[in-house]
Amino acid sequence: MLTEWKKSVVEGQWSSVREEWAAERERLASAREERESKVKNVEINIGTTAAKFAAGLASLAVLQHQHQQQGMGNEDVVKGFHWSSGRGGFVTPAA
Repeated sequence: MLTEWKKSVVEGQWSSVREEWAAERERLASAREERESKVKNVEINIGTTAAKFAAGLASLAVLQHQHQQQGMGNEDVVKGFHWSSGRGGFVTPAA
């Protein structure tokens, strides 16, 4: 009888441990799915941002090319402006 009691106590303890492990496995699986979802969203956002950045650079290159073809170098763009002598570097149209 004592052996049966010990056996039932030990089995009862192990069954609770098994239940805890099962619950922990479920929690970890859920956390892994959530993390993978967040990583995927970050990757998508980075890809979208990189595409927007590349499109912006392409637009700037087109504008630069157009200005160069029109004979407007950087010196022509700033010709009509007066640079202040102060440290702030304000640029105002020349009078």
